[in-house]
Amino acid sequence: MNGERVLITGGAGFLGSHLAETLLKQFPTAQITILDNFISGTHGHLKALRASVQLIEGDIRDRAIVEGAARDVDYIFHLAAMPFIPDCYDDPEAFITANVNGTYNLLRSVIGTSLKAFIHMSTSEVYGSAQYVPIDEKHPTLPRSTYAASKLAAENIAFTMAKEHKIPLTIVRSFNFYGPRDTHPRIIPEIIIQFSKGNVLQLGNINASRDFVYVTDVAQGLILAALTENARGQIINLATGKETLLKDLIDMAARIMHKEKYELKLREDRLRPFDVDRLCGSANKAKEIIGWVPAVSIEEGFARTLSWYQEVKRWPFQK
Repeated sequence: MNGERVLITGGAGFLGSHLAETLLKQFPTAQITILDNFISGTHGHLKALRASVQLIEGDIRDRAIVEGAARDVDYIFHLAAMPFIPDCYDDPEAFITANVNGTYNLLRSVIGTSLKAFIHMSTSEVYGSAQYVPIDEKHPTLPRSTYAASKLAAENIAFTMAKEHKIPLTIVRSFNFYGPRDTHPRIIPEIIIQFSKGNVLQLGNINASRDFVYVTDVAQGLILAALTENARGQIINLATGKETLLKDLIDMAARIMHKEKYELKLREDRLRPFDVDRLCGSANKAKEIIGWVPAVSIEEGFARTLSWYQEVKRWPFQK
């Protein structure tokens, strides 16, 4: 990608900023443009990159802005979305317009161009709760939230438009990614915040399980997908294949944060309606097609995330 033009939608966000950093480490002369509306992304995420990237502040729901941002690019990483599940219960329309209409705007803008790769970032949430594990790409899709339904709808639109208009599409379904700079109060940031204040945790469903993938591993998977011709037209999971019960995650966090004794309080207001109980993914296809293997264990990734938090003292979502 050295010397080539790259667009990252949502590039000021959690994953997007890590992706931009990873790209520039590997391809220092890549010409990166970031499109972000800064609803959850921050300028601080781009502080170290500002001299190396072009920034467009705008929304993927704005067709004119999207068309301008996507003009003459070689690679697109489409990460912009409304991503935080609890918010979709209060504002489902925002999720549908951003995740579905925004994706359509971007696809429409590259019809007939010489684009080399369109990497569409999706989510393991489209599978719903596991009917078998590890979940591979042939697992039924049974979304359990408006967020997941909107992401599956975006996938379907992307897949059909790619076939109809010869767009070089790859759909990447990442399982639960985590790490420094998370822009939403997901389970790992919540545990770190609460344990940093004391020995009491107030959480919702701790009997669920998730497949946690470190954020830089996900960024590397996206880059490999973009560089691999055989990935076009494919749906590819990014997962560790390791299932972590949330109550085991809490015990691990307590050990790393030296909380020999802690109190766990379960709160009904933190429970999600129709929640996904079990997620554990297969990355066999990712290994076979793009040569991707996750490098960071949950223990190492949690420790890295904790170290970052102890240095900066706050998450981007904390006002």
